[in-house]
Amino acid sequence: MRKPLETVSADVLVLGGGAAGIRAALAAARRGASVAMVCAGQITRSGSTFSPHAAGWGMQALVGDERTEEALEEFYQEILEVGLGCCDPRLAEVLVLESGPRWEDLVSFGLGFVKGSDGNHIRVRGCFSRSERAFVARMPEIRKTLGLMARASGVSTLTGTVVELVTSNGRCWGAWILGKGDRWILAKAGATVLAMGGGAAIFQYHLAHDHQVGEGVAIAARAGAELSNMEFIQFMLGIEDGGEVRFLPLDRLGREGSLLDQDAGDLLAGSLLCQETKDRAIALRKAHYPFSCRDESVLVDLAVAKELREGAQVFWQEGGNGSRPLRVIVCCHAFNGGVMINEEGRTSLPGLFAAGEAAAGPHGADRVGGAMITATQVFGARAGESASREALQYRRFPSLNLHPPLPPGRPSRNGNPAACGSIRERARRIISERLSILRDRPGLCLCLEELEQLEQELRETRTGPADRESRFRTLALLETASHVARSALARTKSLGSHFRTDDPSFQAPTRHGP
Repeated sequence: MRKPLETVSADVLVLGGGAAGIRAALAAARRGASVAMVCAGQITRSGSTFSPHAAGWGMQALVGDERTEEALEEFYQEILEVGLGCCDPRLAEVLVLESGPRWEDLVSFGLGFVKGSDGNHIRVRGCFSRSERAFVARMPEIRKTLGLMARASGVSTLTGTVVELVTSNGRCWGAWILGKGDRWILAKAGATVLAMGGGAAIFQYHLAHDHQVGEGVAIAARAGAELSNMEFIQFMLGIEDGGEVRFLPLDRLGREGSLLDQDAGDLLAGSLLCQETKDRAIALRKAHYPFSCRDESVLVDLAVAKELREGAQVFWQEGGNGSRPLRVIVCCHAFNGGVMINEEGRTSLPGLFAAGEAAAGPHGADRVGGAMITATQVFGARAGESASREALQYRRFPSLNLHPPLPPGRPSRNGNPAACGSIRERARRIISERLSILRDRPGLCLCLEELEQLEQELRETRTGPADRESRFRTLALLETASHVARSALARTKSLGSHFRTDDPSFQAPTRHGP
């Protein structure tokens, strides 16, 4: 029997080193559990929390005297309304009630939320929100604070790629990790917390780290955990500048010559019905960064997306004809769906918990801006606490399979890394064309067929030790995209971030608001 090169045991195994994972590890450790955390890269430098495009946080929370029955109810109702009936009311209630205490936890660890000249915390209105309740923090302070929280938890840290959950008799007992130098690690645990972020990087253009391809969702579903709301993905309008991607400055949208078609004409003037409609759509589009079909702002994004689908280009230009036009792109920002959880952070797979962007339920078709950060802290803490309670009952492990999982492909001494990279990039082009803003049944069915063909190609190519990590990640990318496509097929109506061009009943709303 081939044995793993290394075995690690802990009461609680946390997969992911972002805001949700660190909060879960801290909560589990404080209840007396031994904790091991797996990070894809350097802690506080990788994962959804530390997106290379994020300057900081907005965090929705009600604190102190704000926590009146009326204010709590308003926050709760806002989450339900923005979610358009697709979030779990029980999780929304937990999110609201524990938002303040979890904010206070961060402050106690030294996170300096931004204050104004009057010494009071600055509060902003998050996307789709009616209230200025979101606190603001900057990334350097966030990295410093979360690093302190990780060290305070006393967890042991492993660096590597999580490729498969370890299961026995219908229960999760840890995970297989591919570490540096092609070193296998079997991490055994009485309970496992999945906090590996979302899958923005399944798309060609995204605002995440390139390894964020939904690996957590893929391995959880492979092990039998139930998924939810996978069709709801946040997309942003972006601009490409010298190979770098950044947010399109919505506050400048509508100025003459800002959005241009391929022939340097005003894109919106040519796409929208009249000046009144154009002005209204632009005003509404400035109110929220993510795309949504909840109001007439949808017309702006559709004008861009339709040009791109037809093979044309869209440009952003400001400052007059002398300025250099920049290419406009549609970027994936984050997932609103993932592995379904309950109030304790439990998934449908015993022994597995989830939190953060990998978890579904707290958000729906759209989500209140800043509520995801709140969810990382609220459900990260709950998942860690629940996992520790359960793990302490399971300190004796059953007999487990000690054979590391085989990467997709035919074994070979040298492998074929170039073939794997080609499959991944072809998949991203297909996914970006079929699963972005514009969706329809024929395109979704074709997407599933093409992804299945690419997965079969991946399994038939030769694989060697040097390209194992790449192959596991490519498989996760294909599986995550397939889950999105199947969920999108089941949702025949346009709703929030999910837009179907073949929905005959859809009409752009004529007013702003949830």
